[in-house]
Amino acid sequence: MRKLFEPQLTLDFFVKPKSKTIKAHEAKYERISEILDANPSLLKIVGEKLSYNNKLKIGREGYTVEQSLRAIILLRLEGLSYRDASTRVHFDYCLRKFCRLGYRPMMSFSELNKLDNKICPDTWEKITQIINKYAVSEELIEGDKLRVDTTAVEANIHYPTDSHLLWDVYRCSSKFIKAVRKLTPDLLGDVRAHQKTYKKIYFQISRNAGNKGTKATIKGLYGRLISGTEKILSSASNAVEIAKEQISHDPLSDESLKLQILLSRYEPKLEPAQKVIQQATRRVIQGEQVPNDEKVFSLFEPHTELLKRGKAGKSVEFGHMVLLNQVEGSYITGCRIFLKKPNENQLVDEIVKDHKKLFDKLPAVFAADKGFYSNMENIESLEEDINVVAIAKKGSLTSEQKTRESSPEFKKASYFRAGIEGTISVLKRAFKMNRCLNKGFERFHSFVSSVIFAHNLRILSAL
Repeated sequence: MRKLFEPQLTLDFFVKPKSKTIKAHEAKYERISEILDANPSLLKIVGEKLSYNNKLKIGREGYTVEQSLRAIILLRLEGLSYRDASTRVHFDYCLRKFCRLGYRPMMSFSELNKLDNKICPDTWEKITQIINKYAVSEELIEGDKLRVDTTAVEANIHYPTDSHLLWDVYRCSSKFIKAVRKLTPDLLGDVRAHQKTYKKIYFQISRNAGNKGTKATIKGLYGRLISGTEKILSSASNAVEIAKEQISHDPLSDESLKLQILLSRYEPKLEPAQKVIQQATRRVIQGEQVPNDEKVFSLFEPHTELLKRGKAGKSVEFGHMVLLNQVEGSYITGCRIFLKKPNENQLVDEIVKDHKKLFDKLPAVFAADKGFYSNMENIESLEEDINVVAIAKKGSLTSEQKTRESSPEFKKASYFRAGIEGTISVLKRAFKMNRCLNKGFERFHSFVSSVIFAHNLRILSAL
């Protein structure tokens, strides 16, 4: 069982800072420490996920849950990479004090990465609810005003073109075949991977894609690339079956254990790889328009969704939609990450219910953009319980609706709604939430949830 915390903190012999900037920086982290200390149940919840990881140890006992959680929070607060965080904490007195490492060495970037990946989305949701209840009970936040908005967080993928996706499939499949052959030379027979040939074809397509006069040539190149990719994928699929059979004979041998590692990395790519070939054949060879719901945009992050939001400079984005609920003081009371983009107007009732559950009352002001508008009947229904519902109507307005939207209360609530755009900017710029570098949707979910948790701690530390 991993220790939750160190009962005796290290004595502090460091020289106290004189600079106002450094004092303010230290005061911020001291306030966040007070908030975390006031909620010891956080450590028990996080400890359930970290207690059974015996690899992350230094000396005899390893890091406590408190040290691990604080290191991850610090990672988000400072917007650092794992490597930079490991270095910064080692040399920075204030950050070491916050992590409560004392004179122990800071964990390496690889250990910090493993700790971060251990905490699942459900855990972040639970500890976020605890902090929300603490903020309400201490009267640090009020629920009189509520504003909501959605934003896109990008996945860590390259721009998805058919040729690049096909080359990804070819490259990964041939790499897998070579790795299996290296372990078991006699099993695969004479299967060759012509990587240089098909890499040239991929580059030819990329260079000539914008030339109108080379359409027939590009189609022929695509035919060769698709044919070669199908063959190598078929060979890789056979290699998977051969490797499984080899493992079943002697599952505990060194060779079988290495094959299991190779299979765990490659086998999840088989289904997306088949879809990549199918969508390229349908779109390029057959001239069919493939719906976005049937496409794969990355072999490595197949959960990625194409988002069309009409933003200036970004006609499309590749990632997932995130919904944010925010009250006065820029505190985020709710966050939802969607695997598939929802209709925003269908989320309004659930948003209001979540707010009432937390504050035990409805907001006096509810503000959102036009995307959350469904019809005037729903607006009128909300206005029976909420004083001001600042959701502008889509389309033409009647004289009565114009009067409603030009009233001082509606305008004031609309100005309040605009404030959430600033928060989104801070999350993406300072907390690095613009792009998630973690692999898989579960880790994507955990990353966004941890950023919101760190942001809320930062807001509470300033109140």
